[in-house]
Amino acid sequence: TQQEQALLDIEETLDQVSDQIATLVGKRPEGGAPRFKPTDEPPREFAVEPEDALVAKSLRESRELRGAERDLEAARARKTSAWWNMLPTLDVRGSLGGKGLSGTGRDFINPFTGQPDRINLDGGFDDTWTQVRKRDFPTWSAGLSLSIPIGFRAGAGDHQRSRAEMEQAEQRMIATRRSLEERVRAAYRELERASKRMDAAQGGVNASLEQVRIGVIEYRNGRTTAFELTRVAADLATAQQRFSQALVRTAKAYADLKRLTSEGLPPTGKNGGD
Repeated sequence: TQQEQALLDIEETLDQVSDQIATLVGKRPEGGAPRFKPTDEPPREFAVEPEDALVAKSLRESRELRGAERDLEAARARKTSAWWNMLPTLDVRGSLGGKGLSGTGRDFINPFTGQPDRINLDGGFDDTWTQVRKRDFPTWSAGLSLSIPIGFRAGAGDHQRSRAEMEQAEQRMIATRRSLEERVRAAYRELERASKRMDAAQGGVNASLEQVRIGVIEYRNGRTTAFELTRVAADLATAQQRFSQALVRTAKAYADLKRLTSEGLPPTGKNGGD
């Protein structure tokens, strides 16, 4: 009963993994199959670079670390901008334009001479726009505009907040770098010990097979019970599971190394994908 329950649990786990694969590739198993099924077992040997070379490659190519570094750069830019916004602002202003005159001429008394005079001005809006466009009567202005924040409190507070965000981004980047190096070294060590681990697991399977063979002979000769024979068979199943787990663990470590070093992805930088 316990083995049947364990089998059901494993089948549910396989269904979940198959659904995750279908989501990633955007395709369901063909032929109405409930889940994807592997056609062969994972490889037992993988060729990898030296440990330090893998660490250097991961620190250079990891998209995760590049994202953390760019978050830090953005936080630094916001902090610098907040510092400038905290200071008084001095703006130089200037303008260049033109005027146009239009209307109807009128007689008037010149205030300087006291004699009658007349404004010889006759024209409409067309003449006005022409004068403006040709700048017959040019105008210009220049000056300075100084803005001083009251108490510098708003700008200083925003600067302090930006500085705290930059420090948090810097700590996240450092933590990402350390975590990346630790994960690469851990995966490398798993691959380095993979052959020994699988040899030990294979030895356990061979020993269990021998125990089963001896147990069957003893059971036929009446020297053991069916209970003992069942226990030996369970030990064989456990040894086979350990060997399968060793295979999967090795393949997973290799896949983690490829993911951590961004192997197979386009390079980052100005000439590559960002």
